[in-house]
Amino acid sequence: MLNSPIKQLVSIVQFPHPQDEPKPGISPTQQPWNTGRHCRKFLRNMGYYVLPGGECSERTSLVFWGEWEPPSKIVKSWKEEKLLPSSLHEPYWERNAPAERQNTDPWIFGDHFLYSNCKQFNPRRQSRTAKQYTPSREPSALQRLRPGSIILFGSVIGDDFVLDTVFVVKDSEHFTLRHPPRNISDAFRFCTIESLAAADDGEGCAAGADDVYTLYRGVTYDDREQYNGTYSFVPCCREDAKDFRFPRPVISLPGYINPCNKQAPLGALKFIEADEARKQWTKVQEQVNEAGRLIGVSFETPPQK
Repeated sequence: MLNSPIKQLVSIVQFPHPQDEPKPGISPTQQPWNTGRHCRKFLRNMGYYVLPGGECSERTSLVFWGEWEPPSKIVKSWKEEKLLPSSLHEPYWERNAPAERQNTDPWIFGDHFLYSNCKQFNPRRQSRTAKQYTPSREPSALQRLRPGSIILFGSVIGDDFVLDTVFVVKDSEHFTLRHPPRNISDAFRFCTIESLAAADDGEGCAAGADDVYTLYRGVTYDDREQYNGTYSFVPCCREDAKDFRFPRPVISLPGYINPCNKQAPLGALKFIEADEARKQWTKVQEQVNEAGRLIGVSFETPPQK
């Protein structure tokens, strides 16, 4: 485990990932396990959000943008409109899965948000002696994030960076596929860890049995006082709102977010004081609220079917 965030500098990482929703499958009511490029889904799931007074809400049905590569039930569809979701998905998972499939990372379900693998090795590069691409297995700076560091997961759409997940690092452990992380749910083990080696997707997420990765646990809302008031969250809306369909909120954070950066995570090696990170985290939270979104802090693990 890394040291206390109070005693060291931290980082703010802009983490761009693919923006697109999955292409429809054969069934209009079921989305199969994703075997292609990573996607975003507009999801419905039970969870909790922060009330105006600062306490957590009661358990309720929330809608939000996130990554869920296992199957999902399509509970509602809309005519395609720019920036808005075209389908509402109810996530679930099953062990009857394709041999080659995508893993879900970050994982926002259960006791803690988890980030485990994506972009944790430097990308493939072309050999200078042989005219072919060879995998680089050099760990990237994303394997060395300090507690209190902030990862802003989102996508670049047009000239804007749009947010789906704020991940504040609590602690970490190393793992390999041969020696998986301890104390993880069956759902996370199957949908992320065991799916990690299932396909070489060309996006830096495939793994060998002995590649060493870093599993990060996110700071929860209950942990916030130990981490300068910051915590992990997802912009969301109550499902019972009059119009719950929403675009991902645009986030502007000069010096930390580059809206022209569509692929490479930025900021892991830029170290700042924890108070400065807190100020920037607050700016993100304020922009999410100004967009009319709630601050979702806990989401139940989708069921197995």
